[in-house]
This record gives sequence, structure tokens and C-alpha cells, in this order.
Amino acid sequence: YYFIFTFYFLGFGVIVALITSLINYNTSFTDIDNKLKNIAISEIAFKREFLIDYIDQTENLLYSIARNELTIRYLKSGDASDKKNLNNLFYALSYANKEIMQLRYLDTAGKEIIRIDRDKKTPELLIVPENKMQDKSQRYYFLETSLLMANQFWHSNIDLNVEQGKIEVPFKPTFRVAMIVVVENQFKGIIIANILFENVLKTITNSNNFHIYLIDKDGEIIHHPNRSGSWSKYLDNKQTLFELF
Repeated sequence: YYFIFTFYFLGFGVIVALITSLINYNTSFTDIDNKLKNIAISEIAFKREFLIDYIDQTENLLYSIARNELTIRYLKSGDASDKKNLNNLFYALSYANKEIMQLRYLDTAGKEIIRIDRDKKTPELLIVPENKMQDKSQRYYFLETSLLMANQFWHSNIDLNVEQGKIEVPFKPTFRVAMIVVVENQFKGIIIANILFENVLKTITNSNNFHIYLIDKDGEIIHHPNRSGSWSKYLDNKQTLFELF
């Protein structure tokens, strides 16, 4: 009987210890899981707010141009001196924002009238001369923006900058924002800004706690924790979200 009761006592103790350990493990795991969820929610909220604020700043830039007295004066007069003043306005605003790659005004027919380019090799800005202006009437951004109401904004996908039909190397992630210009209730064209989006992507994909993937609505990977897996839409043999997970 001594050995039987000793066995039962030890067995009961082991069972109690196992159950206690299991409860403690589940409690600890639940605590860790909840902490991770809270950290994830906090990071997502911060990144979402950062992105919204950044896009708002770009929209405010375009809105300020569309409502500026220099813009309205040129669109009413078409005078060369008024156009020069408007060029200077575009130049000054582009100079103040180092991430603007291109800032343009397109008329009602989709022709470039004012265009400021940031030089790819130097920090200098270029006021593109009239003989270098292009017809953008059939480009998707002009067609889609032209359908908007006043004070609405058009946003592009996040994509890679293309020069002469080829993806520019090193990669330049680009985001575009556009709006129509209305003077005296008449459509007068669109204003569009091309934004270098590299720093924004770094901010919203940086984390000390997680590996972050940035995916578009079609499952294409914009950012992969391993940079070689990014931009699956544009580069051959890259996995999409559905293939990766």
C-alpha cells in the first residue's frame, strides 16, 4: 500500500504540474499573441496615418495651384507674361518639395502647357520649353482625371518610373496625383504631380517587429522583406501573394 499510495501521489502531482504548465503556457502564449496584435494594430494605424497625411500634402499642393491667382489669371488671358509667372510658381513649388519628379499643367485637349522636370543626375529643375511639350490626350491619367468633379483628386497605382518604354534603373517607385482645373465653371485642363515614392515606401514597410509585405489589390508584391522579391508585376519570375502564401 505504501508504494501504491506513493505512486498515486506522485502521479497526481505530475498531472497537476502538467495541467498547471499547460495553463501557464496557454496564458503566456495568449499574452504574447495579444501583445503582437496590439503592436501590429498600432504600427498599421501609424503607417496609415502617415500615408494619408503625405497624400493630403500632395493634394493640397495641387489645390493651391488650381486656386492660385496666377493660374486663374493665365487661364483667362493666355498672355505670355502670365504664363511666365505661372511657370515660376510651378518651379518654386517643385523646388520646395524635393520628392516632386515632375509637375505639369495640361490643357483641355491634353497637351502639356507647363512642365517642370527634376534632373535625374543633379538636384536642378528644368522648365521644359514649348517645343518639347507632348500630347497626353490619350494617356490614362488625363482621360480618368478629366472625368472628375471639381475638388476631386485622382491617384495612380504605385509603380516604377518608365523612360522611353523601359523601366528606369535604379528603380524609382512613382505615385501620381492629379485634379482638374475649373475657372468660371469651365473645365480648363488638369494639374498632375509625379512623386518619387521611395522614402514613403521605406517608412511604411520599415518595422522592428515584423516582416512587412506591401501588396496591391491584384496580389502583386510591391515590397517584399527580401528586396529581390519586390515589384512582381514588372519583373519576370517573381512570385505573387497567392504563390508565396
